[in-house]
Amino acid sequence: PSGSNWTFGAIRTRVRHAGRGRPSPHPPDGLLWAGSGSDETTVRRMAEITRKDITAANRSAWNASAPLHGEGTQWEQLVEQAARPGFSVLDPFLTAILEGLELKGKSAVQIGCNNARELISLAALGIRPELGIDQASGFLSQAEQLAEAAGLELRLLEADIYDLPSDVGQFD
Repeated sequence: PSGSNWTFGAIRTRVRHAGRGRPSPHPPDGLLWAGSGSDETTVRRMAEITRKDITAANRSAWNASAPLHGEGTQWEQLVEQAARPGFSVLDPFLTAILEGLELKGKSAVQIGCNNARELISLAALGIRPELGIDQASGFLSQAEQLAEAAGLELRLLEADIYDLPSDVGQFD
């Protein structure tokens, strides 16, 4: 049978218009046909795919990709650059906007920080990078390496942003 494939991390679904048997370019509200290949056997309601399922699939995908970003020439160059004074991966446009906001001396948190290269870059603008939050431990390990190279004490938190602990603190 024909249909449109939809992927949410590790969740693969096949979608059809209910009752018409024609492929749908968009999933109908609440009704998804789940299956592998062309075998459409299980009907699931969207409510059965929980936020925790989607978050877990997303975390797994990011952790699977982390090793690809933490090795090789580009990674080695990024670590070397982080060790230099004034390190920044921010583009000139964003840098100008941040400078215009007069944030020197303010504390910063980055949610979904990946390897924290943007958070660490804030130090070059006089902003205190204090906390990086990400769900992928593989990228947080890279963030530790970059922060160490930059000479920064950066708190890193592995967490689901929808379920943060109450003690994350307050930031400017």
